[in-house]
Amino acid sequence: MVRKARGTSKLVEHNAAELEAVHGELDELAGISNTSWGVDPSSNQVSVKIYDGVSSAERARIERVAADHGDAVRIERRPGQAGAYCLCHARWPWHRFCRLHVQRWVQRSERFG
Repeated sequence: MVRKARGTSKLVEHNAAELEAVHGELDELAGISNTSWGVDPSSNQVSVKIYDGVSSAERARIERVAADHGDAVRIERRPGQAGAYCLCHARWPWHRFCRLHVQRWVQRSERFG
């Protein structure tokens, strides 16, 4: 089937369920400003971006979760601050919800009951 589509198959180290589980653990850290994460199938990892302004305590919380999962997580430190918009769907349109979308959904639900 893969060859019919002119693709090549590749055995990956981390399956989708494992990466989604890591993503779910990171989602439990919701509320940490200037951070974002999502599953990146091209690298077979969960990509975590930590921008300036994240306290060392909050950064340590993220790094503890990442350390528990070894090379399934890639952390990138970024200058500046995360914008008030979501770029995750441009790169990962198949992931569940980013922290920003969840926050907006909760705020909207509270407003409209």
